[in-house]
Amino acid sequence: MQFSLVDGTQGQVWQLKEFGGQLICGHNSGTFVLKGRSAVKISDITGGWCTVEAPGQPNVLIQATYTGLVLLHKDPGGGWRFGGRIGGFAEPLKKIAFDADGYLWATHPNRGLYRLRLDQAFSQVQEFKKFGKEDGLVSDYQLGLSKRMDELIINTLPNAVRLKNVGGKTVLEPLLGKKWLPGFGNEAFVLDSSGLWWSRADQRIEKIPLTLVPTYENVECLTSGLYLFCLENGFALLKNNQQTPNAGPFPIPPTRIRLITVAGQESCLPDGNLRFPYSQNSLEFQFAQPVFEQPNRYSWFLEGFSKGWSPWSADGEKEFTNLPEGRYTFRVRSEAGGEEAVVTFRIAPPWYRSVWALGAYLLLLLVLVGWLESINRRRLDRHRLRLEAEKEREILVMEVENKNRELSNAAFNLIRKNEALQSLKDNLIDAKNEPRALSKIVRDIDAHLEGDHDWEIFEASFIRVHDDLFIRLMQDYPELTPGDLRLAAYLKMNLSSKEIAPLLNISIRGIENKRYRLRKKLGLPEEANLTEFIMAF
Repeated sequence: MQFSLVDGTQGQVWQLKEFGGQLICGHNSGTFVLKGRSAVKISDITGGWCTVEAPGQPNVLIQATYTGLVLLHKDPGGGWRFGGRIGGFAEPLKKIAFDADGYLWATHPNRGLYRLRLDQAFSQVQEFKKFGKEDGLVSDYQLGLSKRMDELIINTLPNAVRLKNVGGKTVLEPLLGKKWLPGFGNEAFVLDSSGLWWSRADQRIEKIPLTLVPTYENVECLTSGLYLFCLENGFALLKNNQQTPNAGPFPIPPTRIRLITVAGQESCLPDGNLRFPYSQNSLEFQFAQPVFEQPNRYSWFLEGFSKGWSPWSADGEKEFTNLPEGRYTFRVRSEAGGEEAVVTFRIAPPWYRSVWALGAYLLLLLVLVGWLESINRRRLDRHRLRLEAEKEREILVMEVENKNRELSNAAFNLIRKNEALQSLKDNLIDAKNEPRALSKIVRDIDAHLEGDHDWEIFEASFIRVHDDLFIRLMQDYPELTPGDLRLAAYLKMNLSSKEIAPLLNISIRGIENKRYRLRKKLGLPEEANLTEFIMAF
């Protein structure tokens, strides 16, 4: 057997009854017309406890609710519609029934019995009267109201009361030791200390070998002559032509999850795959199995959270708080056997871990990376510009220093040459063509030509431009002499042998010999160009 929940009917259902070929559902949240597996709401007045047909008007229904009486009527299309509240009386009424005189009798949940007179349009309560213990009722609480033919029975503990009209006055007549349950037509079922009795239409009284649920006795007339008895261990059917109701055997009923309370406030039924937001990750499951022979015990298992089945417990509920996001399956089984109850649900992640949030984080990260990249690019650009500016300043400073140095060297060389020339002039005047004096002048000239002072000035300037040439040459070729290094310096400047000869005060032939010796020390083959090697070194 399969069960499915009618969408929109989660919560307490107080009455299901057919009127004019349509099934009316009195519900905690209002009133619905059931059509297949759907429910169409026709009234928002909460607590549709009991609905009855208006006397002589099959297209008008009177309904008792949490806040008084309401009117339902058929529209031109044949559907039931809300017709408004019935004014003049706003008390909650649980059971209502019309008597033969047109009075509407109603039971209050805890204040006894009321008799109301409605106007012809059923839109206003013209008068009402309350009946209580002073009028013959044993109690004002848990009053039941049933109708047997034209007779109204008020069921209370420990016995029922029958309403009788004596001389135009309503009299409450106790039915000692009896409790009346309605049947079909002039049939009824009577419960007394000896058991359940069937008062049949042919005036015969037969005992029914059944035990109903104490204080919750209920018999439903399915069709003419077919009754359904609600038992502690199932149901029993009784047909008009049967002598004994068919009460079994009944299989063990399955365990059912009755209700899921969300975050201690909202409630829902375990229908299909449920999804709860992360703010509602505290759930309470209420479950039961309709077995009354003995106290039942249950064991539960939450897949995705629990490590195994829980120990057996008589508690019919289980609460889980602060469940992480994810998919879960709640299972509960009964120690009495039967099919276990299963419901699957999902806890959505919090908003800051949702798909949209992750997308926003990714977008924010991309924006942040782009922003950081732009900042870093601007910083690098500024740093590059600063380095370029510093380099330009260094170049300018170096150029100025070089110019100053060149100017100083030029002035120093000019002074030195002038001094040398003045000395030569004086020596020539004093020589007076004497061979010994002329030889001395020639020696002075050679001393100036072979002196190291000019080379030292050149070497200092050369090292500032090519600071590591001499170091690398000496590291790779330690046998080089200062004369070899001087020749290498002039070759680095791409000077020819003719240009180098005056600088070294030797002939071009001597320069070629020096080049040959330097090539040998560097280990260059004959086809290699010495100048290109030194310039690329």
